[in-house]
Amino acid sequence: MAWYGGSGDLDFDDQAAWIALAVLGAVIAAAGGALWLLTGLAMVARERRSVQACIAALYGTSAAEVDEINRTAANAVHVTADGMRRYHRPSCDVVRGKPVRPIAGPRNEDLLACGMCQS
Repeated sequence: MAWYGGSGDLDFDDQAAWIALAVLGAVIAAAGGALWLLTGLAMVARERRSVQACIAALYGTSAAEVDEINRTAANAVHVTADGMRRYHRPSCDVVRGKPVRPIAGPRNEDLLACGMCQS
């Protein structure tokens, strides 16, 4: 709208109001995009906490116990959990929130590499 309004004026002073309108529109669009992204990030964080709580309940542990187990295993090169056929990096989303254990070496455990964390 600002481009169309200012396109018929040849004098800069006549176009200044239209330029201000265009800048205001760009600022409003950027603020709306930032708000949309922040809202999405908050929703993802909330859903991640919900999934971690479900995983903790499935394994019969509290979320605090799972966090402590994961902090202990964070220094390991690779980790796995009971019933898993693959090994993962401690930061992998597949094992996040699960009670994991460090492994000495993937070849000793006959495990496959994780495809998500590229272990």
